[in-house]
Parts: sequence; C-alpha cells; structure tokens
Amino acid sequence: MNIRKKVAVLQMTMYFGFLIAYVFAIQKYFSYMDFNIDYNFGRSLTMLILVIVLVTIGLTIKGGIWYSVWNIIFSYYGMGTFIYYQFNNIATYKIVVSQIILLMILYAFQFLNISVNKPRFNLENNKKVQYYLLFIVVFIIGIYYAKYSKFFNYRNIFLIDVYSTRTIFRNIDFGILGYLIAPLSRVVLPVLCVIFYEKKRYIPLGISIICILVLYLCGAVKSIFIGIIAIFIFLKGEYDKKIYIFLRLVNLLLYLGIIIYIITGNIFLLDGFIRRVFLIPPKLDNIYYNYFSGNHLNWVHTPIGRALGKDYIGKDLSMYVGENVMRLQGHNANVGIITEGFASFGYIGVIINSIIFALIFKVISIINLSSKYFGIIFVYIYYLNTAFIFPLILTHGLAFFIVFGFIFLSNKKKD
Repeated sequence: MNIRKKVAVLQMTMYFGFLIAYVFAIQKYFSYMDFNIDYNFGRSLTMLILVIVLVTIGLTIKGGIWYSVWNIIFSYYGMGTFIYYQFNNIATYKIVVSQIILLMILYAFQFLNISVNKPRFNLENNKKVQYYLLFIVVFIIGIYYAKYSKFFNYRNIFLIDVYSTRTIFRNIDFGILGYLIAPLSRVVLPVLCVIFYEKKRYIPLGISIICILVLYLCGAVKSIFIGIIAIFIFLKGEYDKKIYIFLRLVNLLLYLGIIIYIITGNIFLLDGFIRRVFLIPPKLDNIYYNYFSGNHLNWVHTPIGRALGKDYIGKDLSMYVGENVMRLQGHNANVGIITEGFASFGYIGVIINSIIFALIFKVISIINLSSKYFGIIFVYIYYLNTAFIFPLILTHGLAFFIVFGFIFLSNKKKD
C-alpha cells in the first residue's frame, strides 16, 4: 500500500475514532458545555459522505508541500468541525460550508504556477553565519531574561499555570522587544535547531532550545512550546510523509485515550487532546457564526477599519466575543482567519481570507523549503484556527518567515 492510500485509511480511522470518543465519552462529560448528542440521521449521513469525498479528493492533490498542507488542514480542522456539526443541532451549517470553501480554494491554488529567481545564498551551507546569528540571538534573549525573568513561572514548562501567566504578561509592555518574540521563537531559532541537529552540533542546539524556552516563559504562549515539539516530530521524511506522521500520532493518542477510558474511566487524554484541540475550535466558531450572521463587522476590528475610524467594538475582537458575547470576564475567544472572514463579511469574507491564506502557502511552496523545516510550517497551519489574518501575517511572524525563508533557505532543487 503506497503512502497516499495509507493516509486515506488513517483519515477514515481518525473519523470513526472521533465518533466513538464523542458519542461514548465526550458528550457524556461535557454536554453542559454544548457538546451534545442530538442525533440526526440526515446530518450523520451527509457528514460521512462529505468525509469520504474529501478523503478521495485528498488523494489527487499534487505531491510535495501542497499535499501535506491540504490534508493536514482537512484532518486538523475539518474533522472536528464535521463531528461537532453532526451531533449538535445548535451548530450552523455555515461552519461546514466555510471549511469546504477553504479546502476547495486551496485545491485550486495548487495549479497556479509562479516562478521567481531565488538567492544563491543558503544559510545551511555557511557555518560562520549560523554562529553569528546564534550569538546575536543569545544577546537579545539575555535582554529578555534580564527584564522579565522576575515574572517567569517555571511550572509553565510543564503546561501548569499557563493562563495565570498569560494574565500577568497581558499587562506588561514589551515595547519593541514584543515584536521580536515571534520572529525569533517561531522562525530564526527553529531554523537553527534544525540545522544544528542535522549537523550534530548538540551544544548550539541546546542553547537554541533554551532560548526558545526563555521566550516561551515570556507569556506562556503554547504555540511556541508546540513549535519546539513540531520541529523534531516533522524533521525526517519527504513532504508526502508529513501528513502520514501527523495522522499516525493523532490516531495513536485518540485510540489510546479510548482504551484508557474503557479500562479506567479516565477521560484526561480524550479531554486534553481530542476535545480541546479538535472540538473546542468549532464550538467557538459556531458562536461567532451565529452572533455575526446578518451583523457583519465589515473589518472594523482590523488596522484598516480603525484607520478609517470605524471601530465600534472598543477592544480586541476575540476579547469582545469572550466578554460581551459569551459573558466570561477576561476570556479570550480565539478563532482563526476563516471565522474572522465570516464575522467580517459573511461568505465573501471567507473567500477573501481563504484566498489570502492560499496565496501565502503558494509563496511558501515557491520558496521550496526543504521538508525538514515542515515543523515551522505546521505551526503556521496551527495558527489558521487561532489567529486573525493581520496578526497572523505581522504579529506572529508569518511575513518574516516568508522573507527569511526566501533569502536564507530557498532550495533550488525539488525536495
């Protein structure tokens, strides 16, 4: 069986595993949080057919980065959305339609051919520049440690007290240092980690990991921590194998959680991994879709909207929904760029944001990064469902990643 057929089998295995976990465990313990079991044969049959169709479409995606990106987005975001919609009558069909729009636009963009002249310089082949870069980064990290270590909670390394730490750092003004956290923690240091690991230079590798952890402790942003893990999970193998690695890991944790629940009644893994990662996002999406249907923002929450003097929210959109819509004081209801698009201008907004996202990944595919850097790309796929479009590109360092990749990591040969 070739790798693509194995991926298709794993995707269907994942879908049926989600069904089992949701019906027999998650809805039982979390129905009070709108994880219900409103069985509807029509919805169930429609979602099953939709999953089968999308799995089949996934087999036809071009090879390389586009194949892994499309299939991870379908598996990571689509599966959870389809399960949540299937069993909750309060869920609007619009969250499903929006996922389909994103996937179809991504599918179409694989056929867009663009070529550019790439720089001759490659960071991987220049040991001196690697160490100069590490020295500069360590110097900057030293500043972060000197200024903010008094606020560090080292329990955050074990994912303990994360939210209390975020509350503390929310009130700290980083100044210009705040703009450097994303480029350093999500791009420069992960790239150095990959290079040092591959070259078996373990001391600079250890220094790079410590630097990332220091930046993680400056606010306990989990995506930075996830980035460290993703670097090494996706280090080996060509692009087509990345989705296979991802699905094997998801299925392992999914069915392990089911077995543990059956034997012991412990729902920790199904809650901490399946519900929080795959099912809470569509629940939050549904809140946005229901609240902003017919009441679209017209992008007033963006820098462009504010520049035109249209902002009538008065706070960050995710905070507005958390506090004013969900009535949870201090709650940040993070959703991604597709839901932001719908809140902004309905399906037109979904199409616009999907096109922007597809263009971004088309540019990344043109750079032709080596597949060993896929862990960095995966983190930005993760951000698809947790960040708005302008913060994703600017604040979270996606624009920097594209420029850095083009200048320092362009691969002339097909990976």
